[in-house]
Amino acid sequence: MIEITDINDQRISLYKTLKKAKIEHFSQNVFISEGKKICECLLDSDLKIISFFCIEHELAMYYEKLLQKGLNSDQIYFADIDLMNKIVGFRLHSGILAIAEIPKESRISDLAAPLVLLNGIVDSENVGAIARNCAAFNIKSIITDDKTSSPWLRRAVRVSMGAIFGLDYRAGKNLVAEIKQLKLKNIQIIAAEVANNAISINECKLPKNCAVIFGSEGRGIDSEILALCDFIVEIPISQKVASLNVAATSAIILNRIKP
Repeated sequence: MIEITDINDQRISLYKTLKKAKIEHFSQNVFISEGKKICECLLDSDLKIISFFCIEHELAMYYEKLLQKGLNSDQIYFADIDLMNKIVGFRLHSGILAIAEIPKESRISDLAAPLVLLNGIVDSENVGAIARNCAAFNIKSIITDDKTSSPWLRRAVRVSMGAIFGLDYRAGKNLVAEIKQLKLKNIQIIAAEVANNAISINECKLPKNCAVIFGSEGRGIDSEILALCDFIVEIPISQKVASLNVAATSAIILNRIKP
């Protein structure tokens, strides 16, 4: 165990100024896990932990498990909460952090239905909430396009409450190509979208062998993607409201997928 007393200690450089650390983290293929519950999920996952950083009085609770996960004592750091706050650049709630390796992406052939596909969802908190909803409704696989925020961003991981750790994930540059491959596996492609030809979610049951696409609240799902869908579903809501938040939409629709 190593006590950190200097904000400029290079051993904890990946924990510095977390609001601006995205580029550095992704260049090293790592992500940050922030908070007690999320770090505990990380410890229970199969993901590789690079280092662990917490306030001293919490360390004893996790030390043996960290060693079991393969960390050496020189990968485990502690400091007082005031210094940790200065290092990360904001006030921590629990003073427990970890750096872990972003896992290798799944091949599309290995992804099991039902799946979720994300098209142009740039808000990382929405991405994290959708990942959490996937886990809640037993969706095992998620594919994002290159316009969607990574689920490995700090805020996405935090909002997912660690749910992303248990999902099979693929970053597809072009969802059109991904959808065509899914169709070869006889997976039904369903869009969640407000459209004239949409079917009310109250009038249909979604099959387990499906992929549901969610898009940007502002722009909706790309037209070339909609053209590949077997059908479109929508949630009937009051005319006083233009649309639901995409994460809320995902919870309602994913709950309708039946074995």
